[in-house]
Amino acid sequence: MAIKSQQLVARLTQRAGNQNTTIFAASWELLQRLAVEETAANGAFLLPGIGKIVPDRGKARTGRNPQTGEPLMIPPKTTLRFRFAKSFKEAVMPPESGSDIKAKVKPRARSAQRSAATARRRRSTRPARLR
Repeated sequence: MAIKSQQLVARLTQRAGNQNTTIFAASWELLQRLAVEETAANGAFLLPGIGKIVPDRGKARTGRNPQTGEPLMIPPKTTLRFRFAKSFKEAVMPPESGSDIKAKVKPRARSAQRSAATARRRRSTRPARLR
C-alpha cells in the first residue's frame, strides 16, 4: 500500500521524537520543489542511497491511424524514470543465495521438447488410439 505525503510526514515526526510537524511538512515540500527544479535544470535528481530521477528519451517512430490505416509519424517522447540505487535494491530485495548465472540451467528449445515428447509416445506400449 502506498504511503501518502501526510502519512510520511507523520511517520518522520514520530521517529524524530514528536518534534514539530510543520518543520517536516515544510521539508517535504521543499524536497519536492527541489526535485522538480533540479530535474528540469540538470536533467537528473539524485536521492543518495535511494535512487535517481532521469529523463528517458524515446525515439520517433511510425504508427498507423486506426480509422484509415494511413501511416503517420509519432514524434519522440521524453518521460521520467526512477533508477533505484544498488544498495537500496539489495536492502529491499536481497540477492538469492547461490544464484550463480553459470549454474542456471537454460530451458530446452521448443523443438527439443517436442522431439522428447514424440520419443516418449513412440516408446509407449499402449496403442495410439488409447493414448
